[in-house]
Amino acid sequence: MNDKYCIKLFTEIFSDSASRYRFCCHANTNSKIEGMTVHNTLPFDFFLSKEMDQIREDVLNDKPIAGCEVCYKAEAKYGQSYRTGYNKNKEHPTTVKNIDLKLRIFGTLCNLGCYMCIPFDSSTRRKELQESGLRDLWNSFAKEEWALDKPINLGKQRYEEIENNLIANIDYCKRLRFYGGEPLMLPRMWSFLERIPEHKAKNIEVLISTNLTQTTGIEWIKKRFKRLILKVSADHFGKRLAWIRYPIDVDQFERNLETHKNDIDEITCAVSILNVHDLEAIEKHYAPHKVFFDAVHNPISLSIRNLPNKNVSLYIPNQEVANELNLSPQPLEYAKGQEYIRKLEQHRGLKYV
Repeated sequence: MNDKYCIKLFTEIFSDSASRYRFCCHANTNSKIEGMTVHNTLPFDFFLSKEMDQIREDVLNDKPIAGCEVCYKAEAKYGQSYRTGYNKNKEHPTTVKNIDLKLRIFGTLCNLGCYMCIPFDSSTRRKELQESGLRDLWNSFAKEEWALDKPINLGKQRYEEIENNLIANIDYCKRLRFYGGEPLMLPRMWSFLERIPEHKAKNIEVLISTNLTQTTGIEWIKKRFKRLILKVSADHFGKRLAWIRYPIDVDQFERNLETHKNDIDEITCAVSILNVHDLEAIEKHYAPHKVFFDAVHNPISLSIRNLPNKNVSLYIPNQEVANELNLSPQPLEYAKGQEYIRKLEQHRGLKYV
């Protein structure tokens, strides 16, 4: 396959927390599709549009695609990227098929207020920032452009229109991905899954990114669908996990890990200024589960790029963490991040130790 081809253009429908369609979670917007959102364009109307058909034709002709610069730049510098990883050891379709549905349309209800979480992804996060008086400080942090957008709640009528569109085209789908909030708490996720005919559900995988604090319904999904895949978010263990993912019940979380160990694909760990010194210990703690380390880069105030002494010996698990660490520090943003952490400790009455 050519140097510009990406499987995501043929197999993934993605919308971000700001309701925009993008090619994948790493892509920037593209002028041909930037006016399309879940509010004005149904998912399959977007993906089967003449605009997307033209983009797919362009990439098959080895033309660079606007919005995919993050991968092109990484490949020029390191020889690999998200794109090369997505394409590796995969069939490379040239028509739309086996779609991986990744839409952030099901809500943001969440029972945890993870200190680094973008507030529009968690109801508890928004509540804590408001109650602690830290919302303005958080909003002052330097952020990537997409995070400046605020989500617009999908009303009941619009959500039902989208759900109907998904059900009508469910035969295209190979995998359904759910992100939150906490997906297992979202009524709309359950509404959607329950509407999929059982004989079609048997051909579809369900992937849930979860904090695994509540597990009601997991066994029902396993019985009804082809496969359940859990990606479990955990950024430390013990008391430090309790602080980062406040107010998690760590003991219950560990019991849930053991109960559902056979359904867990990986532990996902957000690497930030707080846990960067402990990555090897985190990896060992969760063994034999695979731990995927994803660097916090938004907001910049909590990024490891601001680590005061980068000459210390650190365990660097992958290129993404290395890339973030090697970015130029921003002392003013680091100071804001430290102030935020101290004030959050005061509000919670709990030290990060």
